[in-house]
Amino acid sequence: MRTVQTVSRQELYDLAWSMPMTKLGEHFGVSDVGIRKICLRHHIPLPEQGHWNRVTAGHKVTQTPLPPREGDDRQNIRVLATRPGVPDAVADVAEQTRAREEEGVNKIIVSIGTEPQSKMGTWLAARLSKACADGRGVLTARSKKSFPVEVTEGTRERAIAIIDALALGLIARGYKLVAGEEVAELEVASERIGLSLRETVKRQSHTFTEEERSKLDEFDRKIAKDPDWRSPWPGRKSAYERKLPDYDYFPTGKLKLELSKVTEGMRKSWSDAKVQRLENLLNDIVATLEPHAELLRLQREEREEQRRQWKLEEECREQARRRQRIAAKRHDQTLPFIERLEQAKRYSNLIDYLEATFSVQRNSDNKEYAAFLVWARAEKERLLSQIHPDAIASSTQGWSAVSFSDERLDDDRDYW
Repeated sequence: MRTVQTVSRQELYDLAWSMPMTKLGEHFGVSDVGIRKICLRHHIPLPEQGHWNRVTAGHKVTQTPLPPREGDDRQNIRVLATRPGVPDAVADVAEQTRAREEEGVNKIIVSIGTEPQSKMGTWLAARLSKACADGRGVLTARSKKSFPVEVTEGTRERAIAIIDALALGLIARGYKLVAGEEVAELEVASERIGLSLRETVKRQSHTFTEEERSKLDEFDRKIAKDPDWRSPWPGRKSAYERKLPDYDYFPTGKLKLELSKVTEGMRKSWSDAKVQRLENLLNDIVATLEPHAELLRLQREEREEQRRQWKLEEECREQARRRQRIAAKRHDQTLPFIERLEQAKRYSNLIDYLEATFSVQRNSDNKEYAAFLVWARAEKERLLSQIHPDAIASSTQGWSAVSFSDERLDDDRDYW
């Protein structure tokens, strides 16, 4: 469920000058672009690019004052969260890890051009040095020994330095680098998180070179000169044209680091921008690992509890079905006794009626009538003898071993 937070212009202005846009967006559950648009819509001045780098470096910065807005009745600003909120436990972990990563002693420093110091960095450097570029000019390294990396030759050294520094920082914080199914993964608080580094490559339709255009023009001239030479399939390309690529690829030099096997609700990708370099974001990336792991743990426990409840309800439904089957079987076993009792009562009523109505003929010489009464009394006794406890016990063996009591079942609940 999305939440709405109400904040005044002054409060939003103070927050905008107290933290970067990415963190401010996380505070309100929106993206950094979204919170920036809200601030600009309400004429709230924002720090310029590079402001927080100068603050980190200890340089003096100037804060633009908040201009008044006379006659504006929208002093209170409503911010609708577009991202799912995180539990309080995750927010607490995020606050703790963020405070830890902001300490200067924990700064992750990337050294480009030096020999890798970690096993992962060393393997990655060796792998990329031998890798062959694909049709896009991209070098790919995928193994259980390293996070997946896809970069061009121009960003190879930089990517190795970032992975090397990140691996050293992760190990120093007690995180484990483990082998996944295909690539290396990160184990944080017993939860597995994937990590990848890729360079953005632009694609556009292929532009013919002068040599390619010359050969294509020659092909067109042959078609125009000799119509019989034309391909029987209209619009078919020449053999030479079919060999040409459909697209041209251009490296941008912009790296993007992305987390995988994580859920929505928190940031999971970082990339180069105009003034933002991925090397300066490694501590921010590391600060999100434990909150992601905590969120994964809570969601896993929630799924386990949900499965346990489903299993319990299925057991209750099966117990209810068992009750129904046993009750139906007992009903079928009890029905003959009820029928015998009803027949015995009918015989008794018939005998009482005959004796009361025709008492004058009781000592008569009507032998057939007397024989009928004798048979009716005998039949009644026979039926009653079949309803005797001993007869019932012999017909209902095993009933005592079956119990209807189950504390998990609610007699007033419908399990269907």
